[in-house]
Amino acid sequence: MSVEGLLLSGRRALITGGLHPWGLPVAEALAEAGATVLLATLPGPATREVAGKLSGVALPTRPSPAPMRHTVTRAVTGGGINILVNCYDTPMASPLLDTHPAAWRRIVDATINPVSLWCREVGGHMLTNGGGRIINLASGLGERGLGNCTAYCAAMAGVIGFTRSLGLEWAGKGVAVNAMAPCWFEGTPLAEAMPKERLARFIPAKRLGRLEEVGAMAVFLASDAASYITGQTYFLSGGVMAHA
Repeated sequence: MSVEGLLLSGRRALITGGLHPWGLPVAEALAEAGATVLLATLPGPATREVAGKLSGVALPTRPSPAPMRHTVTRAVTGGGINILVNCYDTPMASPLLDTHPAAWRRIVDATINPVSLWCREVGGHMLTNGGGRIINLASGLGERGLGNCTAYCAAMAGVIGFTRSLGLEWAGKGVAVNAMAPCWFEGTPLAEAMPKERLARFIPAKRLGRLEEVGAMAVFLASDAASYITGQTYFLSGGVMAHA
């Protein structure tokens, strides 16, 4: 496999969810690797501005079945979808006894439901057209947990389990399904809420992650270099996840 295996020229990538924190660096990296980027995020000038800078396409939508189906139809009509990246991240810190059932449902529904719906809508086209790559954004907290974050951890654990199961379901059908789970990264709410000196002592790499490192992993998982990988979750943690 040469370095050309990491190039994405001629491919179309649909990025769903929010631009912050993960959608933007992923979009920039995929565009730099040669992919045409389609941004399926909430309506607003930010989406159009980013799409313009990346020579991509803004497809404003909302995370419910009818708008999502319409967005996928538009994307497929315009040239198909080879890569799907789901970027849903809704942090919430609250002790379980203080978490109202409605708040719990909101976090879980805002995370797992759109991921499953996008995979269903886009995956159907990928299966029909011979294959594709799906990348779901998760979190290290879906694997390890954190006190007072039960709803968020449960939602992210759901994304990891969903990715593993769907990866197995479509493994022999040409559609690879993987997840990226960033942990402590610059510019994210979780990291900003913690003293940086304390994090630097806790993280074996002695620094926070950089957002462009998430983009680099997305390029790898979307490329031919990752053609034999599916059902996996990659933890971008600076060594944190290697702790016992």
